Amino acid sequence: MPKSFLALRNGRYHYVRRVPSDLVSLFPSPVISRSLHTTDRKYATIIASAWEYKTHQLFLQLRSGMLDAQLMDYLIARYLNSGLQALESMAYGRKPRREEFSTPVAIREQFSPYVADRSGLVAEEIQQMRQAVINKNIEAAYPYLESYLKPVLKSEYKVSRLSTHEHLELSVRLLQTLRTLALAEEEILNGNLDPLTELSSKVKAGLEKPYLALDKVIERYSEKYKTDNHPMEKRAEQHLDTELDVIQEIFGNVSLDFVNSREGIVNCKKILKKYPLNRVQRFGKRPNQEAKPSERVRSLQDIIKNEESCEVIKPQTANAYIKRLKAIIDYANDYEEFDQRNRWENELFPVRAEDEKKRNPYDQEDIDRLITAICSQNLWVYGDPKPERFWIILIALLQGFRLGNITRLGKKDVFRRNGVWVFRLVKGKTKNTVDMVYPINDCLILLGFIEWVDSLQRDNLFQDTSKQASVWYNRMDRNEDGSVKAAGFEYSHVTKDESKCLYSLRHNYGGEVYSVTTDIKATAAAMGHAPIAGAITNRYIGELKLKTRQELASKLKFDIDLDALEKRVEELFGIKPS
Repeated sequence: MPKSFLALRNGRYHYVRRVPSDLVSLFPSPVISRSLHTTDRKYATIIASAWEYKTHQLFLQLRSGMLDAQLMDYLIARYLNSGLQALESMAYGRKPRREEFSTPVAIREQFSPYVADRSGLVAEEIQQMRQAVINKNIEAAYPYLESYLKPVLKSEYKVSRLSTHEHLELSVRLLQTLRTLALAEEEILNGNLDPLTELSSKVKAGLEKPYLALDKVIERYSEKYKTDNHPMEKRAEQHLDTELDVIQEIFGNVSLDFVNSREGIVNCKKILKKYPLNRVQRFGKRPNQEAKPSERVRSLQDIIKNEESCEVIKPQTANAYIKRLKAIIDYANDYEEFDQRNRWENELFPVRAEDEKKRNPYDQEDIDRLITAICSQNLWVYGDPKPERFWIILIALLQGFRLGNITRLGKKDVFRRNGVWVFRLVKGKTKNTVDMVYPINDCLILLGFIEWVDSLQRDNLFQDTSKQASVWYNRMDRNEDGSVKAAGFEYSHVTKDESKCLYSLRHNYGGEVYSVTTDIKATAAAMGHAPIAGAITNRYIGELKLKTRQELASKLKFDIDLDALEKRVEELFGIKPS
């Protein structure tokens, strides 16, 4: 860190940082100074580094535009309308109404240096007033900006700070509005109400269409979506919240009109092409997320600018955000006062077949090594014991389930139906979810799986999430020179073929099914790929599917060492297989 950021005063170190010239107007002093309360230079350097990071993030935030142009137009129109109401009360002798903004009734008095005793503002003096604002001499508009507009921006639109350019433009616009009201008041005092009538028509036209802020629309959309799809799985709700957070991070505080404009679409798609993969895990929380003081917060603009080589999201992920944006505009057209063609139609990125190698199934030698490994190797290294990973592997091998389906299984998902022990898998994430039941393989029953489930003192069968189980099994971290830094269970004990992973067991299961059925459609149905007809239809055909699956399961033959597995079950769980 540059030495200029540290200063020794009265025997203690201080963090000192000069404010950039373009941001000086936003700070009470051109220099930021904070005592670090230490005489140890090494310790002071560490603390000052943290303050420098926070200060740099603040400068980035202040330099980024926060005030949408349409919001500025709408805000000025609202302010002008409040002034108009005051003038109408004065012109027609009405009882003054409560104004949205506290604009002065006698506006002319605020401009006494300019109007003096004359009946109007001289064009030359008006130009001088405008030029003073352009030259950053905004004293005339500053009281109104601070007292009336900024509190509304902060409370209603969550705009807490303005950039220098935004501050200047809004001041010019506000001063022009005050001048317009002052001129109208002068005409009223002279008995001419025509300017007031003309101004009234203009203001009404400006307020005819309400301003729809993206954050407000997203908040209402989220509430309706969650209500319509109640109950939602926790994971589905998290996906929704993440997508909405990313959309707000990309657009910021803007109007829905901009989101649905050609410019907004182009800008969003440009950012999505550069949006970092695992953004929060790798670079810290988003500025629009709540964060603890110890947690990193980094702006998207900073990441894109300074992390050019970082891995970005895939087109499929980017398309998920585009689909969500389309859904938000559809919602606004149906439930908000928004009447525009949805321009997010047909904006998806083209998705090509992935260049990476497809996951290959395990061959018999791989299966043999896998069985040997789970019967002889430790199934966890750190933390609490996780012997149940033994069952995760066997369920993937003998049932062909996806890892996510396995790790979400609970005790309630293992039961008897018509005398057959079955697994219940939930298909779908909304209120239209349906239950699919699959007969439990005889090998699992013989090994004592049912007895193990009955002995559990928790609701979930497995402690691992799908991500944790995947890391334990599939992990592969390499050094810069390509050497293996850390490897999971598969690489260490089963195979070093990187085209294979835990999902290969599902491919292996599919191959076993096809060898019995020799029918693509039947294999797809057994793998869970067949389309679901709907909750009601599945209730009628569920029993038939269960019978068909039971017949298929009885024909599947897996060449595995049951004796070794039985010994391992007794060793891990104290269960003697029947």
